[in-house]
Amino acid sequence: MRFYSGFAESFYYAYRYGPSLYERARPVKVEALCDAVSRVRDVRSTRLAEAGVFAPLAGPGCLEPSEAGCHHVLVPRTSNRRKTGGLVRHCWDSPIPPGSFVLSGPGIYVSTPEFTFLQLARELDMVSLVLVGCALCASYTLDPKTEKVRGREPITSVERLSCFLKGASGIHGVARARRALRQVADGAESPQEINMFLMMSLPPALGGRGIDGLKLNYVIDVKDTDAGIVDRADRRFARIDMGVPDQNAGAEYLGKHHERQVDADRNRLNFLLAKGERVLQAKYADLSDPVKANRLANQLERILGRGSDEPTPSEMLAREKLSNTLFGAGRMQI
Repeated sequence: MRFYSGFAESFYYAYRYGPSLYERARPVKVEALCDAVSRVRDVRSTRLAEAGVFAPLAGPGCLEPSEAGCHHVLVPRTSNRRKTGGLVRHCWDSPIPPGSFVLSGPGIYVSTPEFTFLQLARELDMVSLVLVGCALCASYTLDPKTEKVRGREPITSVERLSCFLKGASGIHGVARARRALRQVADGAESPQEINMFLMMSLPPALGGRGIDGLKLNYVIDVKDTDAGIVDRADRRFARIDMGVPDQNAGAEYLGKHHERQVDADRNRLNFLLAKGERVLQAKYADLSDPVKANRLANQLERILGRGSDEPTPSEMLAREKLSNTLFGAGRMQI
């Protein structure tokens, strides 16, 4: 009996195609899954391409180059974990929680984002698992060729992940998944927003600053009394990339597209300042350079009225490791 498909490919399809993959699919009960897949003695007998399922590519949100072009399949025994004939097999020897798969084509079962997150809990370190969790709950995708950010509806949420994990009690990896989920946030609109959020929100033991209450892309409503200060007559609300809403403090990430809208950004930030919002601005160099990143974190802590404690040697090492995970040569392409 073989279960399609494994975590890496599931993450590729979930991240790449978004909600449309699950809108055209239908949930599958565990009993039906086991019965249907058990009739297929080898997944190679299933014509995946004819069913519209193609092996994933390398690139942002996709697989490592060495695993690109292969299909990833879950199998029930460790002895089956091997790569043959364009298949990479991954062992899953635990019960399958409800809501783990959807039927996306004749004989083709794809892991849901929630089951993908649980599978990843067995494979990734804690920071990488939180990083992937934020990506699964994000409101964007990356084109694997151009790396351009495109907006979309999120494919899952912290709430849905939490509900799924409640139904997976006792399964190996669920405890790590639950710990990681406490650090995951909904609503990121770009990879660098996730990076900035993790640098500020993760606990010091994981390299972050441990700032509580941070939210991504929270909304500031425009009221009738703002008529004289709002930057555009048609504006009904404004979003702040990251911050603590009840303390009117946050930070905005200025990506490359902001270079084409300098005046609009200045007017918008002036409006937010007049509304009482204290918003820092950050570019890629401010996040990827450890000295600048430390200064940015200190500035946000000062705005929030927090003191900046001297990090311990172990916390300094954790910050260095986090920076390498987010920005180093071996960073996860999501």
